[in-house]
Formats: sequence, C-alpha cells, structure tokens
Amino acid sequence: MKRLHTLRLLRFVTGQLPVLALFVLLLCGGLAGGTLAVQALVVLLAVSAAFCNWYFAREIKQEEEREQTAPNLMLTQVSYSIALALLGSACIARALLASQTYQQVIAFICAAICFLLTAGLLWGCYLIKKSQS
Repeated sequence: MKRLHTLRLLRFVTGQLPVLALFVLLLCGGLAGGTLAVQALVVLLAVSAAFCNWYFAREIKQEEEREQTAPNLMLTQVSYSIALALLGSACIARALLASQTYQQVIAFICAAICFLLTAGLLWGCYLIKKSQS
C-alpha cells in the first residue's frame, strides 16, 4: 500500500503539476511572446510530463492489480457530497452578492442542482450502509 501511495504522489508531482502550471501560463499569455528556446523548453516539459503521467499510470495499475484493492464506495460518496455541498454554498453566496437578476437566477439554479445531487449522494450513502448491515 505504501508503494501505491508513493506512485500516486510521484505521478501528481511529475505528471500533473507541470501540466497545470503550463496550462496557467497558457491562459495568462505567458507563453505568447517567448523566444524559440523558451517554447522548446515548454514543449519538452509537456512531453516529459505526458510520459511521466503515462508511466506512473501504468505502474499504479499494475500495483493495484497486485494488491487487489477495492474502492471504498462510502468514502467516495461522502467526499463527493461534501464537495457538492460546498459548491452549492458558494452558489448561494454568489446569488446573494450578484447585482444582476439573471446572475442571481443562474446561481440559485446551480445551487438547487448541487443540493439535489448532494441529497442523492447522501441517499446513496444510506443505501450502501443499509446493504452492508
């Protein structure tokens, strides 16, 4: 299990963080006026991050097959319900602070969808707990 966590951490650090940084640079326009050397370095970083991502994903899959770990459904349901509840709360805050009526309507609709999905996930937690006992 320790090797699996180490592999996931290495994949995050070497494969996903550089891509996220490159994406932020691309959106901010930091790559637009770069020299040829900077652009070549960015391409090299993107290719190496893609290779690291592929390699560690393959290693993680092999390690999971070796350990035969099953996903914890209850933990997944609870984590998604917490995330959706926070998103719904942010939507309500946005609706209360919005100055335009259409912004308020959209934010309240998003909040209602988030809270409905949260309720569905919590109901799923109840059913999982009921089926396990």
